[in-house]
Amino acid sequence: MKDYRSDYWRAGTLYEIPLLFLGYFAVSTVVMAAAVKNGAAAAGAFYLTAALGLGVAGLLALAISFPRGRFLRVPACVWFYGAMFAATYHFLFGPALRSGNWAALNAAPLVFSAQAFATFWLDLSLASYLDRRGTWDETGRHWTRGTGVLVRVFEGHREGVRAVAFTPDGKFLVTGSSDKDAILWDAATGKSARTFAGRWHWVNAVAVAPDGKTLVTGHHDGSARSWDLSGGELLRTFRCDLGFIEAVAISPDGKFLATGSGDATAKIWDLATGAVVRVLAGHGKNAAGMQAVTGVAFSPDGKFLATSGNDKTIRLWDARSGAALRTLTDEKCALGVKGVVFTPDGKFLVSCGDRRAAVWDAASGDELRSFAGLGGLLADAAVSPDGKRLALGCPDGAQLWDLETGRSLRVYKGHSGWIAAVAISPDGKFLATGSDDRSARLWELPQA
Repeated sequence: MKDYRSDYWRAGTLYEIPLLFLGYFAVSTVVMAAAVKNGAAAAGAFYLTAALGLGVAGLLALAISFPRGRFLRVPACVWFYGAMFAATYHFLFGPALRSGNWAALNAAPLVFSAQAFATFWLDLSLASYLDRRGTWDETGRHWTRGTGVLVRVFEGHREGVRAVAFTPDGKFLVTGSSDKDAILWDAATGKSARTFAGRWHWVNAVAVAPDGKTLVTGHHDGSARSWDLSGGELLRTFRCDLGFIEAVAISPDGKFLATGSGDATAKIWDLATGAVVRVLAGHGKNAAGMQAVTGVAFSPDGKFLATSGNDKTIRLWDARSGAALRTLTDEKCALGVKGVVFTPDGKFLVSCGDRRAAVWDAASGDELRSFAGLGGLLADAAVSPDGKRLALGCPDGAQLWDLETGRSLRVYKGHSGWIAAVAISPDGKFLATGSDDRSARLWELPQA
């Protein structure tokens, strides 16, 4: 991720500081010469015009070289510099010019330089504050409140990261990639703890059992595999007859595995034996002929399973009997619904898809709130453990929203590729993102 602070210091060193400092030395010299030749009044007028003009010129030079937030920063710094200038002239150099106190005037370069550095430091502080807490558009004019603080970058995959998941204790992060591998990372250090080497096809989905002992990976060859998380041994293979595995989820009691696949079905498996317990059929195709079940999620009590599909629907099933309970249709998702997740209380469902996300009442099926205009395909969604915040994987960065108010809280930018996966840590303090740029990143979440 580009370091805005180094950009700022470079711009300030090249443009603002030399212009202000050299200019002030020149101004002080000319002011004293004018005072001797033309009198104090003329010198004061020149001082007022030249010093203020140089201050504004220096700030404008920096604004051009470092544009983010310039439409807020420059007026603030001009006001700050103007206030210092007026006070200095009124209390020190004005009286010195009128009385011919050359000893006081000899201190002008030092005072002007201190004013320049104070103004520069204010500008740096304001730019840093705004850049850390908001996102600027390309013009530097429009600011969106809240940018996320990057904590750590996980690099090691040879292809794009398609899935991320935290272990239940939050100490480790699991990533799945198109390079066919899943990697277990130490969340505190960013170091790879173990690689689950794949030989079957890229990893589309990952899930960790509630007891933290088992990892499940979903592969594009139509298989899912369970692994011993601590030892790395392959435990079992779950193979679908048709289609790739797009999504996986483990039930809250750790006994069952749900998979969503490219044959438009979801399946519930016995995680211990590998036997198919239920086949959930009902999803269809979209206008483009795509028919995958793109998301699966167990309710917090394990009684229900929610699935999403390319047919623009979210379906709710009885996890025990396999009975279809409810179908929610999102006609605004032209390319289909790409993910679904329950809120921690089990009362609501959150879906994401083509340019929008939506919150649904799980009992009635009513759409309660939507998050639209997000741009492109939203590949993944995650809800914080307290049920108050929603993270969305958007093409230009991950976004954090207040689920209750629909207000945007943070924008997480830094990946150079499409955001394919998001996950929130069990303690609600961190957000993990996976991207086509071959990396996963850990971000700090705002705390109440």
